[in-house]
Amino acid sequence: MNPAEAGAGFCSYRHPQTGEAAHDRRDPLAEAQLSFVEPAAQLRPPRCGEALAILEIGFGWGINTATALRHLDSLQFQGSVQAQGFEPNPEWLEPWPAVPDRLQGWTPWWGGGKNRWQLPGHPWQGEILSLAFPAGLESMPVTGFDWIFLDLFSPRRHPEDWSAELFAALAKVARPGAALTSYCCARRIRQALGEVGWQVQRLRRRGHRDTLQALWR
Repeated sequence: MNPAEAGAGFCSYRHPQTGEAAHDRRDPLAEAQLSFVEPAAQLRPPRCGEALAILEIGFGWGINTATALRHLDSLQFQGSVQAQGFEPNPEWLEPWPAVPDRLQGWTPWWGGGKNRWQLPGHPWQGEILSLAFPAGLESMPVTGFDWIFLDLFSPRRHPEDWSAELFAALAKVARPGAALTSYCCARRIRQALGEVGWQVQRLRRRGHRDTLQALWR
């Protein structure tokens, strides 16, 4: 159902109806670092000893979350992490490929069937949920998030995933000062986030595609 396509030693699954790839096929792991994790850490830096809450919407194989854990470790982050993944279609992820070398040790959920996970050697844990979308966001165990990764399929081909209810729910689950990041910089997405209270900007960097970066006040 999900033909794999090589990209920097890794692969991407596809939407079964439209065939859209879930990751940047050139280098999915670089996309996770540059489009999601670094912009979030720049806008809302992790603080020593705090409890950092991460939400990934469109969890998939959890590449963004794994990259975030790896990044926090590189910063010698001493606090705890509670990470929630929202994946409404886990059946699309099969079959799971081998864990990328760069993420070895950072993906205790890999392979499916592990809804709750604990990262060995760290006070970092999380859960992967498959709930009604997007109303299920309000049912998540953690009610306030610091980093939110918005990684759904594109709004052009999948407008049903980017509903007004989604943006309203994002406003409810964000803590003051939260950072939201996404690969998608479409004008209507930026406007919808702005209308519910996010301060949105388009992050431009030479050699890398634009990234959406938003601050919750």
